[in-house]
Amino acid sequence: MWRLLGWLLCAVCLFAAPAFSGYAANVSFVVIETGAAAQAAKGTAELWEGGIMDVFFDAGHVVSNARAKKMSVIPAEEFPEGALRDFQEADEGGSEYFIIAFLNYAEASEGAEAGAPESVRLRLYKVAPYKFLVEESALGKGFVFEDGVNGARAMAKAIVPYIGRKM
Repeated sequence: MWRLLGWLLCAVCLFAAPAFSGYAANVSFVVIETGAAAQAAKGTAELWEGGIMDVFFDAGHVVSNARAKKMSVIPAEEFPEGALRDFQEADEGGSEYFIIAFLNYAEASEGAEAGAPESVRLRLYKVAPYKFLVEESALGKGFVFEDGVNGARAMAKAIVPYIGRKM
């Protein structure tokens, strides 16, 4: 009887347990602040990094980030030079997915909230083989911008379902 119970337990562990295990991807990202007021923004990149990292970590993924970057203009190319280096490092480090978070700042004006981006774009890529998967963007004021951490979390939650999906 105990021998049968032992075999049954082994069968459950070998065959049923993998069916219940989750998928954990390696996700890397970089935050790029752009626009005229990007140099004056203080602490916003860190809020967005923390918010994005929280969401993917809570979803069970392994998350890493590159150092945030500041650019005076919105880059025309898909991968600005600094982000391309980060993408290559993510690939070499075993990341399966790469996110670029663009925080665009308007011209600083008197009375404007310091550090609040005018628009935000999150772009998700599959690293190898390279493939653009999805973009999430938001314009204007609202909770996404006034509360950076919750805004970052809300936008990141919109792209989490694309991790591990066959496309």
